[in-house]
Amino acid sequence: PDVAATSYTPCSATASPTSPAPPLPLDTEHRDTPPLVALVPPLALAGRLAPALAGLAVSGIAVGIQDSTIKALVADLVAPGQRATAYGVFAGIQGAFAIVGGLAVGWLYERSLTGLVIVVALTQVLARGVLATLLAARRA
Repeated sequence: PDVAATSYTPCSATASPTSPAPPLPLDTEHRDTPPLVALVPPLALAGRLAPALAGLAVSGIAVGIQDSTIKALVADLVAPGQRATAYGVFAGIQGAFAIVGGLAVGWLYERSLTGLVIVVALTQVLARGVLATLLAARRA
C-alpha cells in the first residue's frame, strides 16, 4: 500500500492534541521542534511499518507544537490591530516554502534517501540556530 497516501490521518491525530496546548515543558525556549522534525525522515523512511508510524506520530507532534508556538510568538511580537495581517503574511510565506520544501524533498527522495535524511537534519540544525538567535535578540 501507498504509505504516503494514508499518512495524513495518523499525523493529524498526533498534531491535534498538542496544538492547543502551551509549549511542552521541554519546549519552554521553543527549541525542541527542530530536533523532533529531524527524527522524522529516518523513522518514516526506515522501510518498516512501526518506525514509519512512529515517524508520522513525531511529525504530527512537531506540527502541533510548532503551530501553537508560532501563533503565540506572532501574538507576542505584533500589535493586536496588526495580528490578522501578520498571521496571513506568515501563512503565505510558510505555504510558499512548504511548496519549495516539498519539491526539494521529492527530488532528493528520488535520488538518495540518505541525502534526504542528511539535508532535513541539517536544515533543522540551521532552524534551531536561527531560532536561538532570534530569541536572544528578542530578550535583549
